[in-house]
Amino acid sequence: MEKVLSREERIRKAEEIYKRRLENNKTYKEKYNKIPEYNIESIKIRTLRKVLVQTFACIAIYLVLYVIENTDIMFSDNIKNNINNFLAYDVSISAIYENLNTFWNNTVKGFFNKDEEKDELNKEEQNQQTVDKIQENTEQVNLETVVDEISEAPKTQEEMDIDFIRNNYNIIWPLNGVITSKFGNRTPTDIVSSNHKGIDIGADTGTDIKAAMDGIVTIASTEGDYGKHLQINNNSVSTLYAHCSKLCATIGSYIKQGEKIAEVGSTGKATGPHLHFEIRIEDRAIDPELIL
Repeated sequence: MEKVLSREERIRKAEEIYKRRLENNKTYKEKYNKIPEYNIESIKIRTLRKVLVQTFACIAIYLVLYVIENTDIMFSDNIKNNINNFLAYDVSISAIYENLNTFWNNTVKGFFNKDEEKDELNKEEQNQQTVDKIQENTEQVNLETVVDEISEAPKTQEEMDIDFIRNNYNIIWPLNGVITSKFGNRTPTDIVSSNHKGIDIGADTGTDIKAAMDGIVTIASTEGDYGKHLQINNNSVSTLYAHCSKLCATIGSYIKQGEKIAEVGSTGKATGPHLHFEIRIEDRAIDPELIL
């Protein structure tokens, strides 16, 4: 009668079988999956030994045949003719050595040097990457040095004026339009000045002109090359609006930014309807485009 195993015994037997299978599998892998280790020096010695043995064997055979040929030992004419034919071959030991050396360098040694060549290539790539990184860091350092030198260079009066206005004032466009003449030098005519102190914004006659900043009207005039023009001061900074067709503010009045102060025209020395707009700080003209 078959014995009925308890649950604990079945578990124990299953663990023993599983453990035994793992050990057998490990033994199988060690036996059949073992990677042979190659030693170049031992292979060289074995190959050299084999070459020497074969060389001496060939020499011995050659001497025996030579003795047979040059003595009175009785052999048939057929055997002697075969021996003569064999001895007629020109055997060059140096040629054999060269062939063996070529075979060794191109086949056997090359096989073992593949990994070494890969290592050399990897080292060259790593060295090149290191050189590229050093060059990149050097270029970055040089660029940062140039930036530092530029930032440490003393600012011009214009740069200081622009920074001061940007940091202390909020100035807006007095009207929407196309800039027809920029700030700076230009070709002079009877009407156009050589040094333009502001920008010209083209617009239709009668277009509203708004105050670019808060301030007090210090000039409201209809005389001179500017024609009808206004000037609004806010401490050391002033804005000027020229060639207007109509003025809507008077001297001494306080103006808020965005308030209508005049209308576009072509009074004074003007080639057509537009607004001549200036920004000044202590009477130094600043390019409005650099502020706006």
